[in-house]
Amino acid sequence: MDNGYIKGDEAAQTFTEKTVLRGQPMSPEEVEGIRRCFRLYTKLPEKYISRVERCERDFENNRSLFADLVQRSWSDEALKYSDVAKI
Repeated sequence: MDNGYIKGDEAAQTFTEKTVLRGQPMSPEEVEGIRRCFRLYTKLPEKYISRVERCERDFENNRSLFADLVQRSWSDEALKYSDVAKI
């Protein structure tokens, strides 16, 4: 509270809700975008990164693309890629 990151009257949050921290290098919306797309960044091959970035920056206008990428993140290709990426 001393640094202004929180006011002190914020309700307890879950990890699926937007951050209550303010005055950070990243806005709450940027944090939310990364949180939403984290699985896509970690499970999809690099050829999808530019599409994931579009969803991260502008989710509202890329909902169908996001849904497609989520589906792809559970595909055999993505699962195979994430296994290879661990090596």
